[in-house]
Amino acid sequence: MRRARPVATSADGASEWAGPMRHHDLVVIGAGSGNAVVEDSFADLDVAIVEERWFGGTCLNAGCIPSKMLAHAAQVARTVREAGTYDVDAGQGRLHWRAARDRVFRRLDTEREQGRKGREDQDFITVYEGRARFTAPRTLRIERSGADAVDVHATQVVIAAGGRPLIPPARSRLGAAVRNFRHRHAPR
Repeated sequence: MRRARPVATSADGASEWAGPMRHHDLVVIGAGSGNAVVEDSFADLDVAIVEERWFGGTCLNAGCIPSKMLAHAAQVARTVREAGTYDVDAGQGRLHWRAARDRVFRRLDTEREQGRKGREDQDFITVYEGRARFTAPRTLRIERSGADAVDVHATQVVIAAGGRPLIPPARSRLGAAVRNFRHRHAPR
């Protein structure tokens, strides 16, 4: 971990950073698409990545990537079921949901953890697990589960935290289902 740098206020009155809080040249909030912002050319900077939930974001962990992997498995099952059209006896053509789901997420969970570890192993990057919120211009408080909050200041901040859907209360009373692909049973 790099040492904290002392702070001053610039002549134009902008906060440049103060006190015992940690300073980073760049803080990226979100390790989905935000993780792609940081590359080796940033090695001369002090970079922080703040992630509340999953390295790789929704796309890798619960969105487009697992859905495409599962859809492909379903398409293979369908092709096998329809193999008789081509005079091929290919068997049942059933998708074993739990096995397919477990295979997909075993692979993606491994990729997520390798992504996190890869960032943690880079000398110029500090990874904070927690939720960041602004407390002043370019100053963040990172609430960390199981640890004390930490305040940081940054010369630049990239907000790439994504979003989450909100089901309006009237709709949720009507029984709207919120699903993800880690469910025990196949979606209908």
